[in-house]
Amino acid sequence: MARGTDPMSWFRSQGRPATMTLIVLCIVGALTVWASNGIFELLAHRVGSFSRPWTLITYPFALETLAGGGFGIIWLLFLALWLYQVGGQIEGELGTKKYVGLWLILTVLPALVLLPTAFMNPDKLFARPVFLAGSLLPVGGITVVWATRYPTAPVSMFGVIPLQAKWIGYFMVAAVILSYGGNGNFFVGLLAAASLLFPFFFARNQVPGFPYSTTYSKAKPTKEQIRKEKEYFDDVKRREKEREERERLRKLFESSLDEDDKR
Repeated sequence: MARGTDPMSWFRSQGRPATMTLIVLCIVGALTVWASNGIFELLAHRVGSFSRPWTLITYPFALETLAGGGFGIIWLLFLALWLYQVGGQIEGELGTKKYVGLWLILTVLPALVLLPTAFMNPDKLFARPVFLAGSLLPVGGITVVWATRYPTAPVSMFGVIPLQAKWIGYFMVAAVILSYGGNGNFFVGLLAAASLLFPFFFARNQVPGFPYSTTYSKAKPTKEQIRKEKEYFDDVKRREKEREERERLRKLFESSLDEDDKR
């Protein structure tokens, strides 16, 4: 098929076709859920119910973010950019086919891990039947893979807070626990977070039969990454010293004004 008539040619030209496709599906899912409540029920997965088996792989696209108005739009854009950056990097290392396989595992695995909750007494362990909706679990798994492989990679949260990638991984685990463990569902939150053990061991090349790579022992930052990390944190320290110096001069100026008033 000629490039001009192939609808997937643009995605392949980006070098990360699976990641770009997932981003588009997330955006389309958010728009359709916003337009029709029935779409959410069609995509979301109720743990233990297999009357709609397709929901095992469609629930990441059951996004209700646009219901939050302007904040929801910002969150959807953040999700797209984060998946593009982190997911795109992992896809580039794994290859598209293996990356798609990883995404499917990270999507289906939480539903299987949470399956015991469908046979337990909800009055004792959790407040309501467990539903999976939204991309937190598979995107969280991709993030754990990235954070495990590049634990010291510098990240600037909101363009202000300097962090290393490993802390983003910890944050993602906490987000899963809080998201699924709220309102009396703490047990469910722990089970959901347990599903993130798979991407952790996968990134360390410790999953039998499904290695990250045949040569990987532990990813180390390159010299360029180390240089950028040092420059970044040096810049943060410099800015902090400048702020402290301005604060010192301000206080000195104010104290001199007070002395003049006393005279």
